[in-house]
Amino acid sequence: MTDLILLTDYRGALRQRQQTWQSLDTAAVREVLAAGGVQTRELRYEDTATLADLPSGTLIHYTSTQQPGYRTLVDDILYELSRRCTLVPRYEIFRAHEDKVYQELLRRRLELPGPRARVFGNLQGAMHRLEEGEFPLVYKAARGFQSSGVHLVRDKRQLRRLVSRLHRPRGYRTYRLKEFLKKHVLRGRYHREMYRDCPFAGAFVLQEFLPGCQGDWKVLVFGDRLYALRRRVRPGDFRASGSGRFSFDDPPARVLDFALDIRRRLD
Repeated sequence: MTDLILLTDYRGALRQRQQTWQSLDTAAVREVLAAGGVQTRELRYEDTATLADLPSGTLIHYTSTQQPGYRTLVDDILYELSRRCTLVPRYEIFRAHEDKVYQELLRRRLELPGPRARVFGNLQGAMHRLEEGEFPLVYKAARGFQSSGVHLVRDKRQLRRLVSRLHRPRGYRTYRLKEFLKKHVLRGRYHREMYRDCPFAGAFVLQEFLPGCQGDWKVLVFGDRLYALRRRVRPGDFRASGSGRFSFDDPPARVLDFALDIRRRLD
């Protein structure tokens, strides 16, 4: 029999079912796998000492997490495991989960079709490289789902205001007060280079805006089965994600072919 490790979180859960707090039924998963000749055992991310002893080539199935703080531990462990074990899905798919910047980098490498987009790490980097003629653009924060962190920006001024608001660091007023005091009072302690870097840091994507778009398709692929959901934009909005305006229409064949092609390229 093939051996497989199910890697679960601190609660012994394989997140998620419909809601973030729901686990897949691990007993049912193991039963189905056993019927297919796959012997499984469960380990938790916190069992790092045990993970370090896993032989090279060990097959591991895991799921991601929606908790940013806990995700740091998951990321570190999965990266280390990926150096000697076989992760299902592979590590870069985990990296792409809820990370629109890495999704864009992965899309380019795999030559997946899609709207043109550029990635930035702070406001200063974007302002120096964008021209007014490129607008309007869709701003997408690196993290977030259900259209959170997605905005339409029509010019550089609007982009500056948005990023300054969304990426303002904790203690920003204290930061500016220290700069003022060192520059005008404690002049011997002021070094301009200390304050040249843009404080409004945080990765984001600026994507080509598609005017007149009325919605999109979300397609889930399980083996050779496809499940399609049509999502329409909200009135007066441009975002289909998170709109709640769903319909189970019959998708065009080209939508299903496209989804299968993406699945094949992602492997």
